Amino acid sequence: MEVYAKRTRVYAAMNNHKKAIEGANQILRNDPENVETYVIRAGSRHQLGDLEGAKQDNDKMSEMGYKQIY
Repeated sequence: MEVYAKRTRVYAAMNNHKKAIEGANQILRNDPENVETYVIRAGSRHQLGDLEGAKQDNDKMSEMGYKQIY
């Protein structure tokens, strides 16, 4: 799973947000409590203008006890 996480972080850093979201979705299917992945996906969704999706990820992070970022 760590390989997918690294790849997802690289995609986000390279501003390839569609691929970052795809990777994040794959990780979250197997590990729905992975906060770092929600952070990455929220950021990528925000960058692509999917404000509702970013809000959903923030809401999920809040449910898990973490601070919202967007």
